[in-house]
Parts: sequence; C-alpha cells; structure tokens
Amino acid sequence: MSEQIYLSNLSRGRTLKYVRVKILSLWRVRIYGFRCKTEMLLADEQGTKIEGTIGCGPFHNVDMRELREDAWYTISDFVVSVPIRRTPNTLHPFHIKFHSDTKMTLIYDLYSPNFFEFAKYSVIKRRLLEANRPFVICGLFVSLLDLCGVVVYVSEIKRMTYVPGEYDASTACNYLYFRLMDQKGRELPCFALGHYAADFMNVWTSRGYQASFRYQPVFCVLRFWKVDEFMGMHLVY
Repeated sequence: MSEQIYLSNLSRGRTLKYVRVKILSLWRVRIYGFRCKTEMLLADEQGTKIEGTIGCGPFHNVDMRELREDAWYTISDFVVSVPIRRTPNTLHPFHIKFHSDTKMTLIYDLYSPNFFEFAKYSVIKRRLLEANRPFVICGLFVSLLDLCGVVVYVSEIKRMTYVPGEYDASTACNYLYFRLMDQKGRELPCFALGHYAADFMNVWTSRGYQASFRYQPVFCVLRFWKVDEFMGMHLVY
C-alpha cells in the first residue's frame, strides 16, 4: 500500500499517497439533465477538514453505494487543486478531486469525534451587521458554521413567495424562524428552509414543546449553517 499523508500536508497536484478521512457531510449537485456530481466535507484523524468532489465518472475504484456520512474511508491516487468557490466550506487552501483511477475504500471506524467548531455569537453578530461580506475565520472566508445555544423562540412553519424549479420539492417554499441564546444572553436569529423547517418542527413538536417554549431550556446544536442575507435580513440559515 502507498504511504499515508495527512490533509494538512497536501500539496497541489496529483498524489499517489492515501488519506484516511471521515465523511462529515455528503450531498449531490445536479450538473445538467440527470447527471450529478457528489460533494463531500471530509476530516482526518487530526481534525483537519477539506472538501472533496466526485464528478460524473466513470470511476473504476469507487462504489457510490458505499458512501455514507459518519463513516471512515481511505482515498488514494487523487488530485489536489485550489477551491473554485470564493467562500469555501473549510479553511483548507486545497480541494480534493477524483479522477478515473482514484480509489476510495470503506474502513473500520478509527474513532468517533464529530469535529465541531462552534462559532462565537459575538463574531457572528458582527458579520450580520456587515452586509455583502463573507464570514471570516482566521483571515479566511468560509460559508459553513457550527452553532449551539438555548432555543428561546420558534415560529410556525410559513410559506414564502417562491416558484419551485423542475426538480425542487414543494417544501422548498417553506421556512421556519427561531432564535438561539448563548450563555451571555445574546440572541441569534435563525431560519430553517425547505425540508429542514419540517424536520426541525417534527422534532420540536414530537417532544411536546410549544412554538414559544418558556419552561425548561432546550439546548440546540446546528451543524453546517450559513451566515448570509435572507428575505432582506442578515441572519443564520
């Protein structure tokens, strides 16, 4: 087997070495027609995060049916490139791309950290006041954040003025507004969109909570949320 390398030591270009990574998040992106690419957010044993892209293929050594979140894999013989997006989802200066000979193999779980990096409300609120500027951590632009706090308000699910695309579900028009509060009493406005609104409300009501919950505190953790403009307001969604 080839030599292992950590994500923090990657350099631009093709490498035959392998990395051991956990899939933190995985989603499909439609390119055209029914052709899709797969985007992933990955982390290695050191907690370093990087984005990865599996194009339309063909791929000889990747079983797309085996890919799932929270599982560990080895990836070998891949291309390291500069991220295309202006606001990438990690602080890593590079991006992993698959080519036809890239090999990705499911392995045993090394250990089970979630690699959370919770953002401070004070930093987020400054960003909310700075319109049209991406969120900055350590001098770099990022678009996804981890948040936590006590839920102090939850609205009913509402419907926005929106025309769904050809492949959009009807729930893409729905949204839910809620507020989180940190240990210093600072509140943060949040929106859940589409099916996330329904998922949030299903969990909320199934546990007997009311839309405006004012009894025992409910602690909430949000993973991979954005700070941006929505419906004319700057908030987290």
